[in-house]
Amino acid sequence: MGWKLTAMFFILLIFMFVSLPPIYACAPCTSPPPPYHRPKHPGHPKPKHPPKHGGAPKVEPPSKKPPRPPVIVPPIPNPPVTNPPVTNPPPSSPYPPSSGGGGGGGGGGGGGGGGGGGGGGSTPTPPTTQPVEN
Repeated sequence: MGWKLTAMFFILLIFMFVSLPPIYACAPCTSPPPPYHRPKHPGHPKPKHPPKHGGAPKVEPPSKKPPRPPVIVPPIPNPPVTNPPVTNPPPSSPYPPSSGGGGGGGGGGGGGGGGGGGGGGSTPTPPTTQPVEN
């Protein structure tokens, strides 16, 4: 448990160092020197101009902006439309469903009689009623 706590402490310490801003001051801070002024000669005073009052307002000429190029949007091709596959239900048979065998008369028994989808290529013959002999 102690090594996990130590690892978490060092990871947190690394994140704290990364989040600190960089240090720009590599030298001790000193005030910048004052701007240089030429010494004034008292024998040649500079004449002062009187302040201007009124007059025409200063108007700048209108700035001429270059025309913006037309925005050309490339055409987006529509994806091809594919219709979903159509599943046709199997055709309904006019015959009643077979009962799966039945009595011993033979013919048509056993397994449903090919009533749907590829039952061997032949369809069963319709049942015929025969008189029962005693």
